[in-house]
Amino acid sequence: MIMDLKHFDKDIYIWDKWPVAHPSALFSGLAYGKAEYIETYLTLEAYPVHTEVVRNLPIRHPIIWLMD
Repeated sequence: MIMDLKHFDKDIYIWDKWPVAHPSALFSGLAYGKAEYIETYLTLEAYPVHTEVVRNLPIRHPIIWLMD
C-alpha cells in the first residue's frame, strides 16, 4: 500500500518526493515477520535530499538501532 500513492490524499507540497525508505517499514517488518515490509523498505530511496522529506525522517540510519 505504501507504494500505491492513490491511497493517500495529495495535499502535501512535496508529493513527488514520496515515498522514501521510512524506518517504520523496516522496524515493523522485523517485529512482525513481514518480509514484504522489509522488501518495500529496501526498494525505496534510502537517502532523500529534499529538506522537508529529511525533516520527516527522524531516524536516518536505522541499522544503528538494530545493533546489539
